[in-house]
Amino acid sequence: MSSETAAAPGDSLEPIKHVTTTEAELEKKVAELRAKVKVALEEFSRESESFVLRARADAERERETLLATAQREGDAEAKAIVASGTARADEIRGKTPAQLSAQKEPILTAILAEFRPTGKRPGA
Repeated sequence: MSSETAAAPGDSLEPIKHVTTTEAELEKKVAELRAKVKVALEEFSRESESFVLRARADAERERETLLATAQREGDAEAKAIVASGTARADEIRGKTPAQLSAQKEPILTAILAEFRPTGKRPGA
């Protein structure tokens, strides 16, 4: 028989205890990392929600600004059209029937020219 001394029974459990201890430490680190990731995700979620709310508010302000600008421009254009029509009506009011009759042909020609194909103007 050999003269080697057998290892004590308590010594054979030492590697298993070490693995168990290491495993517990790793599980603790994983749990800590999960908690950190969860906190970071919650923070990112709050930040992104805040960004979305600010972007919506900015878009709404921009929409209102553009709408107000378009309204002003439309009102100005409408006033210009009405002023032009009023001026033309005032010109017509002061004319005699003979003068109005003399303008009938150029007016009809101009209006009908809008409905003719390009290049087919009268007298062409």
